[in-house]
Amino acid sequence: MIPLMSWSFFIGRLAFMIGYPLHREFGFLLSFLPNTAALFYCVYKFIFIEIAFEIFTVF
Repeated sequence: MIPLMSWSFFIGRLAFMIGYPLHREFGFLLSFLPNTAALFYCVYKFIFIEIAFEIFTVF
């Protein structure tokens, strides 16, 4: 997963540099969306999985 995100970021930055003055949205999204998705996945796992694990192990 990490190599795929790294390549996505690299290609997104290249696309951003190539189309900087007018067409930079694709490069920005290609580098922004995988990082945002990983952040939300980590928050989801922390909130719902860790808290549920703690609740069920107490009883």
